[in-house]
Parts: sequence; C-alpha cells; structure tokens
Amino acid sequence: SRSALSSIPAAAHLLVAVGRARRLGPTPPIKALIDALPRKPVRRVDTARVAAVTAAFARLMPWVPGQGACLHRAFLLLFMLRCAGADAVWVFGVRTWPFSAHCWLQVGDAVLDDDPERVSRYTPIMAV
Repeated sequence: SRSALSSIPAAAHLLVAVGRARRLGPTPPIKALIDALPRKPVRRVDTARVAAVTAAFARLMPWVPGQGACLHRAFLLLFMLRCAGADAVWVFGVRTWPFSAHCWLQVGDAVLDDDPERVSRYTPIMAV
C-alpha cells in the first residue's frame, strides 16, 4: 500500500536516529543530542510533511526498544523530521511543585509528540 511504502524512508530515518542516540550513551547531555541532529532545513515548514512524518513516527515507535523518556522520543522524531526536510521546535519545560521537567516538539501551537493538556502544565524555559 501507499502508506507502507511511504513508511520505508521514515523507518530508515528512525533506524539512523536510534543508532545515533545509542552512540551518545544512555544519558547524553542535551547539547550532545542537539549537536547530533541533522541540520535544520532552509525552506519553510511544510505542515503536511510534518504531519506525515509524525504519523509514521507514531506507527513505528512501538517497535523501538527503550522509548520511555521524553528526551529520547523528541530527539528521534526531530531527527526524522529533519531527515525529511521538515523541522519543529524542541521545547523544554519545568513545573515547580512537585518539581518535574519535560520536553516535547511543536510547530506553532501544535504539539506533535504529546498531549497538549499535559504540556500545558509545564512552563517552557528553552526552545531549540
């Protein structure tokens, strides 16, 4: 099917991203993750491409081991987006009581890899 064929490049990009994340070790610094990403595309954000890559990511993630941390998931999806010539903003947020940190990807006001209600409980402190 067309959907399965369009998932082949996404799966290849995801495999490369997983390999790169593994080489960085189990708890890499955020800067190391950012530096390991492909370059940002120079063209404007294509929301249809972002949506297609995000949908492929959601279909493929159940097959990826060790996917629990938001940092890991956001890195993998942003890697895939950039490989496909798209981009998103990597947002890092905190809440104070009880203290918690979280990160997610978004394009404009649209949250790509999390529940908007969940991320609304965090105050953004950095966007990449």
